[in-house]
Amino acid sequence: MNTGRVQGGSLAAHTRRVSLFGVIRVQGDDSGLFLQGQTTTDVLSLKPGGTLCGAFLTPKGRVLANFRLSLDPGGYALLVPIDRLAILEKRLKMFILRSSVRLECSEYPEGLCWHQAPPEEQTPLPIFKLSDKESLAPFPSKEAAMGAIESNDAMRLSDIRRGFAWITEESQEAYLPQMLNLDQLEGISYQKGCYTGQEIVARTHFLGQLKRRLFRYSFKANQPLAIGAPLYVASGNPPDPVGAIVNLAPSSDGCWECLAVVQIEMATESLRALGLQGPLLSTCD
Repeated sequence: MNTGRVQGGSLAAHTRRVSLFGVIRVQGDDSGLFLQGQTTTDVLSLKPGGTLCGAFLTPKGRVLANFRLSLDPGGYALLVPIDRLAILEKRLKMFILRSSVRLECSEYPEGLCWHQAPPEEQTPLPIFKLSDKESLAPFPSKEAAMGAIESNDAMRLSDIRRGFAWITEESQEAYLPQMLNLDQLEGISYQKGCYTGQEIVARTHFLGQLKRRLFRYSFKANQPLAIGAPLYVASGNPPDPVGAIVNLAPSSDGCWECLAVVQIEMATESLRALGLQGPLLSTCD
């Protein structure tokens, strides 16, 4: 897989196919109601041409996978990490039963490209906020997409700077959706009907029991850290983990940016990854 950065020139000169994601198309008369009962987001509020994000949960309210959702005349389309595609296809087929719903699952469609501004042209976002809703678009139309693409590393960095963390095999079932700030991204509805894991999510929201959130950091290291790498308070003695890395990407030579779920009261402390001698993290404002 080519993970090189785009350097110079126009975006049109750097078109490259993307293989990080899969697409689940959900079609049929009952498709909206079907997804409404399976996900955290208010699917029925989505208008053609609009986008939403959300998650599929376990009965314990933990995120099995998250997604970006669009609606066009052909039905709903969910963009998911490629390693979640088969798991979600199997799960959704279990619940179709007699509903008028058809599923089509595939790798990211040939010829479609991710359309976002290069990271150096983006403004870093503050904690818990996402002001550029357009950045949550799952994918543009084929016509709009053909002239723009970023490398896989640049795509990861773009999402990190927008505060959107993708759940993959390494992090499945580790977090409640609020820990990933999906409530801040309009990826959770507390007014709609029931869905798998809804009781835990609602209880956490209404009782105010959330103790961990997603934060963005940067650090210097000669090699990447693993997804799930523990974070410690640098002055901790003995050290106890206060968080873990969810996504990361290189931002420049020797520098990395990451999203990590961290205890809220410890998020602005001096943190190190892996141990007290590990890379020192800096918060991104």
